[in-house]
Amino acid sequence: MVFWTRTMTGLDPWLEFRRIEREWPQFSVQTDEQGLRLRGLVPGFAIENLEVSVSGDVLTVSGKRESLGEFERSWKLPFPVETEKVKAIARDGVLDIELPRASADMPRKIQVQAG
Repeated sequence: MVFWTRTMTGLDPWLEFRRIEREWPQFSVQTDEQGLRLRGLVPGFAIENLEVSVSGDVLTVSGKRESLGEFERSWKLPFPVETEKVKAIARDGVLDIELPRASADMPRKIQVQAG
C-alpha cells in the first residue's frame, strides 16, 4: 500500500521517497593503494543493531532502528582485502570501516637498474 503525502499544492508521490532517502544512512567511500575506507552516517542506530560483513569481493553493511526499519547496502570491492584485519568502529552516529588491501594485491614498486 502506498501512502501519498499531501502538500499545500496537492499530492506529491516523490515526497515520501525523498523522506525515506534522507532517513537511510549515507556512505562515502575512499580508496588508495593501502585499502578502502567507508564512512557512514548512522545516527540513532545502536551498535548491536549494526552488522558489517565481507564475503568474497562484497562488503555488506546492514542495520535496524526501531520505528524506522532496516537497511542493507552492499558494495563490490575493487580489490582483495585482508578480511582478518577489517575494522568497523561506530562513534557518535558515524560508522567507520577500514578494509586493508591484501598484501599479495598491493602495487609493488620495481627499482630500475642501470644496464
